Amino acid sequence: TKEYQKAKEKSQKCIDLNSKLGECYWLMGLTNIYLAETDIAQENFNIAKTKGYNIHSERSLMALAKVYVDTRNYQKAKEMYLELIRAKPKDPRYHIYLALLYREFGDFENAKKEASILLKLTPENREEIELFLETLK
Repeated sequence: TKEYQKAKEKSQKCIDLNSKLGECYWLMGLTNIYLAETDIAQENFNIAKTKGYNIHSERSLMALAKVYVDTRNYQKAKEMYLELIRAKPKDPRYHIYLALLYREFGDFENAKKEASILLKLTPENREEIELFLETLK
C-alpha cells in the first residue's frame, strides 16, 4: 500500500514487543530503504543478523531485491539477483529477473547472456525467450 511510515511504526512496535526477534529489525531495515534511510537500514540489517535472522536466505534476498526494484535502485537489485544465482544457479526465476534488469539498464549483452542461460534451463519457453531477445534489438 506504500504506507511506509505506518510500516515503520509497526516494525518499531514489533521491536518494542520483542527486541530479541531479528525479523523485526529486518522488516525495519526494508522499510528504511523505502524511506531512503539507507544508513539506518544497514544498521537494522546488522542487528537482525546478530539476533539470528538469516539475512542471506533466499527469502531475505528476494525481499531485498524487490525493495531495490521498487525504489529503482537497479544496481543493488542486480547484486541481490547475482547472489541468488550463486546460491541457486538453476533457478530460472533469478535469470529472468536479472535479464529484465539488464534490459532496463540498457546492458543488452548481459541480458542476452541471461536469456541464453534461461533457454538452456527452460527450453520449453523458447518462444517467449526469443520474443524477449527481439526487444533487445
